[in-house]
Amino acid sequence: RRPFCCIKARASGVLKANMDSGDFVVDASRVRWVIDGMDRYGYAFHEEQDMAIWDYSQDSDKWRVFKHNNFIYNRLTIDDQFQVTQVGKVGACVMKQYSADDFPYTTIDLTGAYKGQADRIHRMIAMPEKACPAGNG
Repeated sequence: RRPFCCIKARASGVLKANMDSGDFVVDASRVRWVIDGMDRYGYAFHEEQDMAIWDYSQDSDKWRVFKHNNFIYNRLTIDDQFQVTQVGKVGACVMKQYSADDFPYTTIDLTGAYKGQADRIHRMIAMPEKACPAGNG
């Protein structure tokens, strides 16, 4: 089997979204090498704590929950700041995908998710066939 990669490019202000643009997973040789995360506590737990978990504004309680913000997993964090909430706007988008057998990759534009923190941010994920031992991909 071939290695598998997946990368997220979406706005943080849509239903059940998190500040997770640019987050990715990698599966190869039947092993998940990079994870997106696990949810130990569901939404009900946070609602019971009187947190405004369904508020997607920039200063929402939702972003104080570690699993919902960009300080966790393999998400980018610039100067200890949250990604910018993009309610009704594009936070990230796919720029280019290339699916050739020798070097498949995807590049995403994260500039909107980090507005005011950097002039431009592009993130690429690739899983070349050579990254896995022959027959184990």
